Amino acid sequence: MRQLGGSAHGRLAVATPRLACSCCARFRFSLSKFGRKSTVTLTVSRVKSRRWLLGEPDFRRLRLIGLVVFSVRWLEMLAVAVFAYQRTGSPFVVALLTVLRVLPMALFGALIGAAAERVERRRALVLVVALMLLCSMALALLAWSDALEVWHLALASFISGLT
Repeated sequence: MRQLGGSAHGRLAVATPRLACSCCARFRFSLSKFGRKSTVTLTVSRVKSRRWLLGEPDFRRLRLIGLVVFSVRWLEMLAVAVFAYQRTGSPFVVALLTVLRVLPMALFGALIGAAAERVERRRALVLVVALMLLCSMALALLAWSDALEVWHLALASFISGLT
């Protein structure tokens, strides 16, 4: 006969008749064996809801800005990749531009993170978005004047990778 023991942790959704809605609860499960009898202990404690965050205007604005910045970054990477492939026909150049976008964080991530900790968060966010906007505007002007080259994209990818 094998003895079971130990404990497990996790989250469980429970419905309570008094609240008429489901809520999240934390539980701790432990199984112990005393002689021929096994004992199961289940301790349930209520978890605080995080819905109050959605009521905070600052949190909603931050999430919205994060969603916009995330979407713009991916669309920019897609547009750069498509343009570079159309211009050169080389998958290597497309991969190189993607690497140039990630390279600054690999090289300077610790330094950028330390510098970001010293700056007020709101100011840092505005600076990052403004730098991304300047890069995008420069690329748009170069494309409009039909002077956009792959090295412009490489430089803009590297600068955008710093943000």
